[in-house]
Order: sequence, then structure tokens, then C-alpha cells
Amino acid sequence: MKCVLKESKAVVDGFQDVGEEFLIASLPPEYPVDLAPRIEELLRTASDELVVYLEDDSTGVQKSHDVYLITDHSEQGIRSGIRAAKEAGHRLVFILTNSRALSAGQAEALNREIAQTLVWTAGEEGLTFRIGSRSDSTLRGHFPLEPLALMDALEPHVGKHDGLIVTHAFLTELGRITVNGVHMLRMMKGDGSFWYRPVHMTRFAQDRRFGYPTSNMAEYVEYKFAASGLGDLKAGDVLHIGIDAIRGGGPEEVRRRLLEAENGRVITLDVVTSRDLQVFVLGLLMAEGEGKKYIYRSAASLPPARVNMMDMPVLRVEEILGGKRLAGKVLCLWGSIVELSNTQLETALNKIPGMAPVSLDVIRVLKSDEDRGDAIDLALERTEEAFKAGKHALVYTVPRTEYPPGSLSDEARATNQQKIAAALQEVYNRVSVNPAVVIFKGGVTSSTGLLSSGAKRVYVMGQVAPGIPIVKILPQNNERFPGEEMIMILGPGNVGVPETYVGIIEKLTK
Repeated sequence: MKCVLKESKAVVDGFQDVGEEFLIASLPPEYPVDLAPRIEELLRTASDELVVYLEDDSTGVQKSHDVYLITDHSEQGIRSGIRAAKEAGHRLVFILTNSRALSAGQAEALNREIAQTLVWTAGEEGLTFRIGSRSDSTLRGHFPLEPLALMDALEPHVGKHDGLIVTHAFLTELGRITVNGVHMLRMMKGDGSFWYRPVHMTRFAQDRRFGYPTSNMAEYVEYKFAASGLGDLKAGDVLHIGIDAIRGGGPEEVRRRLLEAENGRVITLDVVTSRDLQVFVLGLLMAEGEGKKYIYRSAASLPPARVNMMDMPVLRVEEILGGKRLAGKVLCLWGSIVELSNTQLETALNKIPGMAPVSLDVIRVLKSDEDRGDAIDLALERTEEAFKAGKHALVYTVPRTEYPPGSLSDEARATNQQKIAAALQEVYNRVSVNPAVVIFKGGVTSSTGLLSSGAKRVYVMGQVAPGIPIVKILPQNNERFPGEEMIMILGPGNVGVPETYVGIIEKLTK
């Protein structure tokens, strides 16, 4: 195994693409035992435990199903959502913060406020919370600010956390893995072959708010601590649990390594497959069972794995609509402007029959209140015309690049993102016809839609396409259209292939 490990280290250097077959062949064999029964046994002994994840842009529920996403930050809203989750027998619940669209100061304040509410709720409900902070699989978001704020706010009540677990594995069709401490994105090249590219070599690392210069997770942690001014933490201080420990040593070795952590030490890990994640989770549960406390900072794959949630295939249309036909039209609100989203937008407009394009002028939205109102009125008028003509409507922002160009402060950029998402949402809020399905494209757009829905929580059904969550507002929770069920699709900006949304709409409308 040691020879194989050396080979894999040579293959993954963090500076070049690696062919998938070559990479997989260089790794040691997976841990040979399905650990789900052992995980289930430990979870059943902790019936008073609930995993609570603060969700920074709503689309991160994409690997979970049959759980609640709480959209009301008030003490009563969070408490009632947690109570509903426990009454339904759920082990996992999400709280939507939309913090990736907020400034650093706003994000910190919101995380602290929710942490305090969770402390009160835990005491009143007799629960033990294991708390996570969900963020982007391509390493964008308020790190380390958010998990550090949670740890600091919770410490007076629960004591000091031993570790901060950081894993951004996202195990799906075009997912993200970590090997030898290097975080990589799966991609398909022109000849149909699959490769892995270090994430700092992708466009995501050039994000104007959350960019970073390295795919090495320990170096990423060091860079982010320094850039945020939140500590002088060096890469060598990070405890890394590598692929050899996970696959060779199994959960007992993971447990042993986790027990080494104290005083909030940052912990990273290699994850290539769901079995790797399963091994880690069992080791984590064993360590927590011995009294260790951790905060999780992760992408979408850890939350369901932590509660032994079985993978569910993409939902069939019968499972979504209950054997009925879609009664009404589809409204798409397209705020994401990343490269893949732009390609998906062009494909959708060219290939979906009966889809009316409706542009929303971002320049006017940001110019003045009067111009903003005029731009929204025009988009609303064209959306209404599309519905009256029996068409679907796709409202998208123009230009399809960040506006204004050039450097902006974190707070100014966050404010602009919120204004644009709010303008898209206003088109939906004012449309006279209740669409049968609303598709939000982009994390900020999705979160704004959910937070503006009037519902205190939504029910996560599963995936409508790989990596794309579909949720519904239950009739009893629908304040905007009382007694009606509302279906919403939360489209991440960086997930899917060019034809993804063509397939989704064909599935729902055929």
C-alpha cells in the first residue's frame, strides 16, 4: 500500500489535470466493508441528537432528501422548524442564511444570532445539536469567519470545540474530491474522457469576493485565515486525514486521528468516494461518542452522510407531481452569471419550445430607484404577456457578466448581488398568474426566492437532476397562496451540463 500511496502522491501534485482512470488506479483499494449498519447503531443510541446545518445559499441541500430547510430566522421560526423535524423523525435539518450574499459583518452577526437561538432551543427541547456550516464545493464563502463565529458564540454554553472539520467533497456526476490534500473538480474533455483539475486552476478561484490561489487544503486554510485577519494559522498546523488512513486504517484510524484534535484545530480529509466518507463518518461518531466536539464546514455530501441518509436517485416525474400533469406554466429566474450558467441559459432559450426570453437590465436596476422600477415593470409586462400567450417565461439578467466591472469592496459587491436578486424576485412577486413551478438559477437568487416566499420552512424532496435540489412549500406552510402546494427548483450556478434545464423542463411538462 505504501508504494501505491507514493504513486498517488506523484500523480496528484496540485498543479495539473489528472486523468480519472490514472488517478483511481494510483489509489489504494477502498475500505472493504459497508459501514452503514454500524453507523446506524451509533445513531440510534443518540436519539436526542439533531444535526443542524447553516446553509449559506440554499442549493447545498442537493444531496439530501426528505428534510426541512428552515427559512425563518426568528427564534420562533427556528424552534418550530426544529420541533417539526424531530416530530417527523428527521436527524438533519437545514437553516437558510443566504450568507454568501451578505457582507462579512452581516454574515458573522447572523451566524452568532442563530447560534444563540440554537442554544436556547436545545435547552427547551432537550436536544443535543451537532452543528455544521455548509458552503460551496469550490471553496467559495465566508471561511473561516462563519465556523469561527459559531464556535465563539457557542463556547460559553457548550465549552470549547476540539476541532473544525473542513471537507468540501461533493460526490456527484461532475463532483469535487480531495486527494493527498488537493481539492479537485471532475470535468469532461472534448474527447469524452474525464479528468480532475485542481480547483484553483478553475474560474471559481477567480471569484472577486472569495478567490484563492491554491488547491492544497492546508495552504487554502492558511491563506484564508491570513486574508480574513482572523488568525495566524499555518498549513503545518492543519491535521490532515489522508486517503491511506481512511482506506488502510478504517474508522478506528480516523477516530484515533480525530482524538488528537484540541483547541479548535482545523482538520481536513481526503474523500474520493461515498465509502471514504462513510469511513470518516463512523470514525467521527466514535470520537464524538467519547466526548469530543467539532464544528463541520463542508459542501453538500457530508450532511446526509453524517446521519446515514441513503443516496436517492434523481426523482421521477411521478414522484414529483404525484401522477398528475403540470397545471400551469414554468417561471425561471436566472441570476447566476458563471460560465456554465451562461451556456445553460443559451441552450435553454434555443431548445425549449414555448419558452419566452425576458431580459432584466441590471444597469438600470443599480442606477436609481426610478430606473430600477422601470426595468422591473418592463420585465413583468413581458412575463405576463408570455403567460397569457400560453408560454413559459425565462427572466434573465443582462449583461451576462458582473456589473459594474472592476474592483468593489466586499460590502458593495454583496449589496449589488442582493439588489439584483431582489429585482428578479419582485417580478415573481408581482406576476398575476401563479406559475406551476419556479426555477431559480444561482445560489443568491434561490435563497432570495425562498426567504421571500412567506413560508417558514420548505420540504426538500430530493434531486430533480443530478446535483439540483427540488423543494416544495407544503399547503399548510404556504402563506402567499394558502392551501396550495408550491414546487421550486434551486439551481446552483456551477452544476450540470449545457442541456440540464432543457431536460428538467421536458421532464415536468411532457
